[in-house]
Amino acid sequence: MVKIILVFLYLYPKAVSAKNAIYYVSPCTGNDKNSGLSQTTAWRTIARVNTMQFSAGDKILFDSECSNIQGNIFFDKNDVGSAVNPITISSYGSGRATIYAGNGVGLSANNTAGFVIKNLDFSAKGSNNIHSGIQFFSSTNTDYLDYVLIENCTVSYFGATGINFITKVSKGYSNVRINHCEVFDNIKTGVYFGSKNDAYAHKNVEVNYVKAYNNKGSQVITEYSSGSGIIVSGTDKALIQYCVAYNNGELNGWKGGGPVGIWFYNTKNGIIQYCESYGNKAGKQHDGGGFDIDGGCQNCIIQYCYSHDNEGYGYALLEYGSTNTFTNNTIRYNISQNDARKNGLGAINIWAVDSNHKINDSFIYNNTFYVTKSNLAGTDIPTGIYIQNANMFHTKVVNNIFYLSDSLPFAKSFGEPITTSQLLVLNNCYYNSNGSYNFNWGNNYSSFLSWRSGSFQEQYAGVQYGKTVDPQLTSVGNAGTVGFNGNLTALNNYKLLPKSSIINSGLNLNAVFGISVGDRDFYGNNLSKVDSFSIGAHQTIK
Repeated sequence: MVKIILVFLYLYPKAVSAKNAIYYVSPCTGNDKNSGLSQTTAWRTIARVNTMQFSAGDKILFDSECSNIQGNIFFDKNDVGSAVNPITISSYGSGRATIYAGNGVGLSANNTAGFVIKNLDFSAKGSNNIHSGIQFFSSTNTDYLDYVLIENCTVSYFGATGINFITKVSKGYSNVRINHCEVFDNIKTGVYFGSKNDAYAHKNVEVNYVKAYNNKGSQVITEYSSGSGIIVSGTDKALIQYCVAYNNGELNGWKGGGPVGIWFYNTKNGIIQYCESYGNKAGKQHDGGGFDIDGGCQNCIIQYCYSHDNEGYGYALLEYGSTNTFTNNTIRYNISQNDARKNGLGAINIWAVDSNHKINDSFIYNNTFYVTKSNLAGTDIPTGIYIQNANMFHTKVVNNIFYLSDSLPFAKSFGEPITTSQLLVLNNCYYNSNGSYNFNWGNNYSSFLSWRSGSFQEQYAGVQYGKTVDPQLTSVGNAGTVGFNGNLTALNNYKLLPKSSIINSGLNLNAVFGISVGDRDFYGNNLSKVDSFSIGAHQTIK
């Protein structure tokens, strides 16, 4: 991580603000000798703002009709608001003001919280910026820094991260909301939460209605991946919902791995839902996927999401070697269409770095995966599910639809044999539109029956499972892009037709394995009204 040093030249003595004061800033009409307490007595510069110590309830408003607001806003531990009475940074006038940060951070807040940042644009366009757009950094606090709301903002063209929350101590930020923002054309990441030493340091984080795109990464950053859309790590209780991530990661320069559209690592009790991730790139190496639950995650869920046309996998369970145990993570009621366009990955990927860092007690169920050879970005062919090694324990892949074409393999698993206690694949529907059924599972199997017999998969308690029938989906392969604020439940292409033979043929996972399956399917159908479960992301109701 790049060490960021911020230096500000204060032209005025540091002064304490009036209580609950409103300050106005306009480079077009202001004067730094003014009081700043009205539009007609506005300050002129951000440098003047940085001379003031702000208190709970204060507001700093920038002139939206002035196009020459340049500088770097800085707050420290002496500027403290609260959830009830925050310090607010916003615009006045008819629109949103734009802060041009040049080579610095757009807004930096160190060891403090209690802020609302809204109705502002932050840009470093045209500069050689190496910093973040909005950054909250904690390094000395002994308790959580409580409450930050960032709303209706755009953050673009920064050399590091668009919106960045970092802590070097065991307790970072709590009750953070990022709502209705766009982060684009940044280098490292669109939105990032991180901590030191794999700690779950932040808590109660939400990222809602955020659009992260064209965060392309850097070819000169070779020690870690760059170019992801939204990452939440180092967090206990996180929610990412109604977000879109696309066209990220193209210039990632790390050969050890790559970026992902939306993902968790070192997060527990996290949910990603109602999101779309598409057209994301791998850069130098692998990944470039849609969604990922990665190293050190516990009790995390990806549900009701739509991934398509990514160079990497649609969805993944991955463990890179975190000091936290990867356990009880779930991918359910999602759709993947034509993912794994590059490097021979799968619509779903599972990998763990070694036998000491496993994928434990995790579940992939009731998803619908569609894979073809169309628009591949390389010569390696994709697959339905890619199992990269046997470093798993009590992980299950159940009740999913794998709809393939072009003689693609349904599964790839190379290396040591995989036992059903490590990974159990059960009661899935496999269909290839050209009639071929290939499974590369240590050995190559050219039929479903030979794979089931040779791998011992699709068998449980003496009963044989798995179907090789056309699931009869409404309009497979033609879903396209839903777009920001789109209604994913209107994605009718992957609904089961009324006469589909896999309706009511799913396992009841609660009854068989004690899995709590949630309260709805991809299309919003109430699972309490389901007579019998079906295979795939669509459940029929009474």
